[in-house]
Amino acid sequence: MAVTPEPRLLDEVVVVTGAARGLGAAIARAAAEAGAHVLVGDLHKSAVDSAVDELVSDGLSARGTVLDVTDAASVDAALRTVLDWQGRVTGVVNNAGRLIEADVVTLTEDEWDAVMDVNLKGAWRMCRAFIPAMLEAGGGAIVNISSLEGLVARPRHVAYAVSKAGMLNLTRAVAVDFGRQGIRCNAICPGSIETALLTQHLEATGDPEAAAADLVGRNYVGRLGRPDEVGATALFLLSREAGFINGSHIVIDGARGATT
Repeated sequence: MAVTPEPRLLDEVVVVTGAARGLGAAIARAAAEAGAHVLVGDLHKSAVDSAVDELVSDGLSARGTVLDVTDAASVDAALRTVLDWQGRVTGVVNNAGRLIEADVVTLTEDEWDAVMDVNLKGAWRMCRAFIPAMLEAGGGAIVNISSLEGLVARPRHVAYAVSKAGMLNLTRAVAVDFGRQGIRCNAICPGSIETALLTQHLEATGDPEAAAADLVGRNYVGRLGRPDEVGATALFLLSREAGFINGSHIVIDGARGATT
């Protein structure tokens, strides 16, 4: 007799930051297709509305909110939105990020602060605001989108690399502080993933085809990663299938970081 599997996140309530495009949109879709009610958070209302419309038109459960992770009041408002909508929250994906290219000497203090405020402090603000609500719901899972650059450095990415490394220890700290209370916190470290943001970066080099070929040549799968592959990994970490994984990270880089 055939068995129809239940959606892996059936009736879970998941909040995704930076969810209007790229990795965030792929993660939001993966969670919604797995049965979750997904709050799509991003900076721009038009982009949020468009992302939510796509999910809802496919019969999925989604709502949007304008969310600026650098603003504690905006984070608190997102929490109120999801609680007013579903009455609880069981999953958070900290995906919002920012990259400013400069080396240690040329990076300004304002640029350092801007990157840290989104990538690291923004993830902390989300954890600080949402963990109490998750505890009230009986626990849940947090997924932090770090980067391969949280483990190794690239030229002229000092603030980004340091912020993403900090996310990995934020991940461990949350797991240690709240694991016994039912909160799991894990991270994903993507390598070069084919998103609009990466395309912009490649075009800025002046020779996007050569730049893309260089990135492909650095891994051992022979292509760029896909957003849906990151979405599938986030789905796994949000699900009960990853119930004994806590304070850890998964690298999605086609073995780029596995070589010297």
